[in-house]
Parts: sequence; C-alpha cells; structure tokens
Amino acid sequence: MQIRISTALVAALLLASCYNRAGEKTAQEKPVARVGKATLSRSDIVANVPPGMSEADSIEYVRRYVNNWVDRELVDQAALPVLDMAEIDRRVEKYRRDLITAEYRRYRFDTSADTAFTDKELKEYYNRHKELFTVGHPMVKGIYLKVPDHAADLREIRRLLQHGGKADIDRLEGMVAGTAIHYDYFRDTWVEWRSIEQLIPTRFATEPMAVFRGQKMLDLSIGGFTYLLKVDSYLPSGNPLPYEQALPQIHQRLTNRARMNFDATFQQLLRKEAEDKGIVEISL
Repeated sequence: MQIRISTALVAALLLASCYNRAGEKTAQEKPVARVGKATLSRSDIVANVPPGMSEADSIEYVRRYVNNWVDRELVDQAALPVLDMAEIDRRVEKYRRDLITAEYRRYRFDTSADTAFTDKELKEYYNRHKELFTVGHPMVKGIYLKVPDHAADLREIRRLLQHGGKADIDRLEGMVAGTAIHYDYFRDTWVEWRSIEQLIPTRFATEPMAVFRGQKMLDLSIGGFTYLLKVDSYLPSGNPLPYEQALPQIHQRLTNRARMNFDATFQQLLRKEAEDKGIVEISL
C-alpha cells in the first residue's frame, strides 16, 4: 500500500520547517506515521527535507520518505524475532572498526607518504616496464584545419600546410586566425586518432594511414567546408606508449606501490609511535 500525502500536510511540514530552522522548539506532535510502537514525527521529516524544493517536488519527496520509513520499519520489526541480533551487532561493530582502520590508514598515507616522484624515478620505472604501457588506439601528431570553401586564402592555406616549415606554420596561424572554423595544432603531443577522426564528417578505415594512402595530408570538401589534416607522425596500436602519455599511469603505479609498502608497515609504525609515547603497556 502506498501512502498518499496531502498538499495540506506538505504545507504544514514546510511551515514547520521554517519555524524549526528559526530555532524554535517543536511542540508535542501527532505522528505522521506509525508501525507498531515506532512513530515518525513531522520534525523527523522536516529535518530531512532539502531546502528550496517546489511544492510538487516536496509532495513527492515527503511521500517517498514516509513510504521508505514504513518499509524499513516493517522489515526491522519482522526481522527482530527471528534474527540473531547479537551477531548482527557484532558484524556491524567489526565493519565499523574495519572502516575506521581503512580510513585512518588512507589519511596517514595521504598526509605522510612521499608521492612526489622525481623525473629520474618516473623514467627509470618506464624504461624497466615499457611492456606495461602500450598504445591502445592509433595516435598521431600534426595539424588540423576546418575552413569555409569560399575562404579567399584557401589555396595559400593548403600550400603552407603542405610545406609545414616553422615559418610556413607561423604565417598559416596568422592567416587562419579570422578564417578557420577550427584549428588544432598537435605537432608536439600525441593525440588519439579517433579524437581527430570525429572532427571530420566522413567514414574512415580503421587504420589512419589508409586514410592518407602515404600522402600524410588529408584534403576533403564536405558540406561547404574544407577539412585539412597534415599528419607528421603516426603511432599504430600495440606500440610502446610514449613516455609523456604514459606518465599518469606510471605515477599511479608508483603510488600504488608506495601505498602497499606503507600498508605493510603501518601497524608496526603505529605501535612504535604508541610505545614511544608510553601509550602501550603489555603485561603477560
């Protein structure tokens, strides 16, 4: 059975909420719901109603809150006579203590462990474990442009991009500043081919090099726009991941290793600190 909540009740609850938030005490109330000897008061609900809700949202929220409370109480009261509550309490306490230990261990690691790895440490780990870092999707370096077909300098843009020298690219960037719809310079960093592929409204083969047929220059006119892509370097999937791209993974692996080392000595460290302070005393 689903409990219906009247608009009047919600209005009363919201009014009570205003008084309660102003610091006034709630008088003896008539319960909103009862299951056996357990009761749910208006102040119980008010304490959990998020502020700023509309009337419609408040009605729905209160309805769900009351129904959920009733359902939980029904389960609790049905379970009490048949379950070993002492065992439940023991397991809850064990979980509580395990949670405290885990959270404190995390806190101590975060506040005391050194995870500021040096470039030397990061590079040494990378060189020793290159097989762990591989390219999952083909990667490219280059320049991408999208310009209108009617751009006055389109021919010169093509020529500069094709030549691709530093002076050419400097001039190209100045030329397309007010012309290009999209300009991406990624000659200095590897990017996944699929992120570039998605910028061009056509279907490509899986392997990027099949797109260019060895020319390393893509020139397509689609829907009134010209898409230009100059690829300087290509890295197929399965190859070793470049160091710069592998850095987040390297740092995470070194952090995980530091955490395992810290966890292995955490209890001994804690005991030594306690013994040094005279907190621990064992008499057998």
